[in-house]
Amino acid sequence: KIFHIYVILLLFQYINCFHTIKSTNIYIKTIRNLNYNQLKRLYTTSSDPESFTTTQNQKILNEIREKFNTNKYIEAYQILKRNPLVPLSIDDGRLFLNYIDELIPYDVNPDQRQQQITDASTFIYKRLVRQNVLRAYGCVDGEYPEKDTDITPSKLEEITGLSINAFTPKERSTYWRLSGVLLCLIEYIVADSIGIDPVFTVIPLTLFFIIGDQAFLKGAVSETIYQTVVPEYKQKVICHEAGHFLISYLLGVPVRGCVTNAWESRKYPEIRGQAGTIFYDTKLADEIANQKVTRSSLDRLSIIIMAGIAAEALKFNKAEGGSIDEKSLIEFLSTITPPWNILRIQGQARWAATQALLLIKEHINSYNALVDALNANKGVGDCIVAIESNLPINLPSNERIQKRKLKEKNNEVDILIRYIQRMTWRVGGIM
Repeated sequence: KIFHIYVILLLFQYINCFHTIKSTNIYIKTIRNLNYNQLKRLYTTSSDPESFTTTQNQKILNEIREKFNTNKYIEAYQILKRNPLVPLSIDDGRLFLNYIDELIPYDVNPDQRQQQITDASTFIYKRLVRQNVLRAYGCVDGEYPEKDTDITPSKLEEITGLSINAFTPKERSTYWRLSGVLLCLIEYIVADSIGIDPVFTVIPLTLFFIIGDQAFLKGAVSETIYQTVVPEYKQKVICHEAGHFLISYLLGVPVRGCVTNAWESRKYPEIRGQAGTIFYDTKLADEIANQKVTRSSLDRLSIIIMAGIAAEALKFNKAEGGSIDEKSLIEFLSTITPPWNILRIQGQARWAATQALLLIKEHINSYNALVDALNANKGVGDCIVAIESNLPINLPSNERIQKRKLKEKNNEVDILIRYIQRMTWRVGGIM
């Protein structure tokens, strides 16, 4: 009897312990699932929490906005970091993202400063998403419009309604050679007509200027002149970069800057001398560092890289820029472990271009508003406001995600039903 009582006490103690652990797990899970408003109430100890929190938050927001008005961007960012529960509006986010390069002191080591800017950009995007300010940032969540993964040239033409040649960028070097020959010819004629020997004066000076521009400014002056002389080309550049920007945003990759003027691009080491969109896929960077790159990250990067070509093809039925994008994709996929062969890379490029074009079509109003913002030389924050203000009421990606979840739920129910039927049959057989 004593042994029985001892066993019962042990069982009672075990059940008690089990319920305590279970309650603790439930509490931890509850804390993790709390949304922003619930966390705010949890951490507020005032007798009137809502009134106290609103007053304090408004005071902090006013202080942040005052710092922006007086160009004290670093102090504004420090206040933001010290107050994780202060709710930001999209206008507050616009200010921080417009001045993202000014949030970090200039006296820091250049490499460290670039990393800190990347961290600040990522922090602000995450903060805005956590507080439900941004609807479209990262909304795709791996649910792409086209389900077929094997996109042949004929399949691409069928889906997009465009020729495969529309996605083949022109080689810029050919244009520059022709432009150089034409320029030399004009200089020769003009110099000869006014009695100057062009071979020993004008033409050598022009060549010296071009070589110096390429060597020291990465062709920024030549690019700026070309955009000024050919306005249509400038518009293509803007549409191209808008494609990169929009797709990066939809796929949840922070955009730090978008430069359409080659002269302004000199302050960005990544794209110095040419137009470009600066984005940082921190998840992919971590995977590369750990030598474990996932297929989802490869797909995400591929779509972002091919988005500029897709945008030009959609807007002008022909991509002029993008040869550098293609080379970047080939270089990246051929250097990962194991390396991809050229046929596989071409298939990936077609698939990525198709997905990018379809995503732009689904958000065409946001894309057009983004193009207008870039034409007006607006900052990153203003560009994001343009995207968010012109989204469809129901995001296509959300609808695809809901359908996927419903399908998964139905599959689980089917599996359960089949399991019950099988077990019922077994029991029936035994009986």
